[in-house]
Amino acid sequence: MPGFYVAGDIAEAPFKQAINGVAEGVIVAYSAFEYLKKVKIKY
Repeated sequence: MPGFYVAGDIAEAPFKQAINGVAEGVIVAYSAFEYLKKVKIKY
């Protein structure tokens, strides 16, 4: 349907799985960084 746009779970973007994977990787990296700051391990 021309002029009709969607977002979120109903969208079928070709890179959707890759984007979600990258986003989860960022969450993991940030969580690990915050953990290392709490336990005071030198990195």
